[in-house]
Amino acid sequence: MRASELKKFLKWSFKKNYPILIKGAPGIGKTDIVTWAANKLKYDLLIMHPVVDSPIDYKGLGTIIDGKAVFLPYGNLELLMTAKKPLVIFFDDLGQAPAAVQSAVMQLLLARSLNGKKISKFVRFVAATNRREDKANVSGILEPVKSRFASIVELEVNVNDWIIWAEKKGMPNSLVHYIQFKPTMLLNFKATRAIENSPCPRTVTFAGMMVNDKLPQDLLFEAIKGAAGEAFAAEYTAFIRVYKELPTVKEIQADPNNCKLPTEVSAKFAIMGMILDVITAGNMGKFLTYLDRLGNEITTATMKLCSVKKPEVCKNTDYVNWAINHNKHFKMN
Repeated sequence: MRASELKKFLKWSFKKNYPILIKGAPGIGKTDIVTWAANKLKYDLLIMHPVVDSPIDYKGLGTIIDGKAVFLPYGNLELLMTAKKPLVIFFDDLGQAPAAVQSAVMQLLLARSLNGKKISKFVRFVAATNRREDKANVSGILEPVKSRFASIVELEVNVNDWIIWAEKKGMPNSLVHYIQFKPTMLLNFKATRAIENSPCPRTVTFAGMMVNDKLPQDLLFEAIKGAAGEAFAAEYTAFIRVYKELPTVKEIQADPNNCKLPTEVSAKFAIMGMILDVITAGNMGKFLTYLDRLGNEITTATMKLCSVKKPEVCKNTDYVNWAINHNKHFKMN
């Protein structure tokens, strides 16, 4: 299930109160998507970490009352009993939790009660886990626990979804267009015992954040290597250098019919970022003239991103006429 589908599914499951388990590789956005869905519905969200908890954190604190041994809810458990409005309880990294903790969680999922005390009707449950093949210390999830979830879904990385997200989050244009040019580098995760990172949406985003924060050029390669691996750093820093060899925005606007065209595919994708930075309703006509000389693929990709990043720009006559003339190419995935 791609991110856009999972967002829709979680909104539905939270409303209908179905517990869902999400599995997938590390760093692909499971926590972000759960947070987004809860926020979109204006539900409260409580993230719990069973991997560092003990069974008591899910059973209550043992004590003696009137000569009888009982478990009293405290802390987060008390919130489950007293919630007066929708509250999403998110068990993150459930597959890394010890069996005793998973068993304690199962009581909450199965009976929606804690030692005879009912959980609030406003509480919704969702959990996430990495896969065993990810070498993330996932021993598995107990069979009785798995069957307590209404559905187990796997989150898959989709480049188009990530690009739309990255544009909205203000990731560097050089990074967005590098991933568009080399989509396999968005998720090239390799589970290893070595102390090094590999590309995944989380680590790629860290690289983009450092570029946005004006990381000094002499540190760029090593810092990005540390964020997402040596192969990613080598290709991405080379892609950044391509930007410096492109025609300027002023040259394109001055003579869109004759301004020099890049020949390298990477340079064509790089020029998308330049144009997206400065395109407006007033200058769109000239940029479309230049982009059309680069071919339908580049022009269409640029306009798709423009419709996400600057939707207000796409209401003028130049855009409408272009979209009509290129209708068979201009379809969002």
